[in-house]
Amino acid sequence: MAKETVMRVVLDAELKEQVEKLYAKQGMTFEQAIRLFAEQSLRVGGLPFAVGKSGAFGALAKYADASKIEMEDEAVSLAMKDKFGAGD
Repeated sequence: MAKETVMRVVLDAELKEQVEKLYAKQGMTFEQAIRLFAEQSLRVGGLPFAVGKSGAFGALAKYADASKIEMEDEAVSLAMKDKFGAGD
């Protein structure tokens, strides 16, 4: 068996509860979903979903204010850098 490690993540209690309920409906635990996320990240070589205006929110793009998209993209990049040390 591969060596295992324990990871500690700090989440908002309400968010954790909602996510646990979501994955329970799909027959898995939150911990199993995190493992799946990590495995899929390795398979695709990064986040297993798109982030940005053409990604997860792409379906809502038609409702976006085109004059603010660049400003919003910059805000997302800054937030990612501040929170995760990532971006662009």
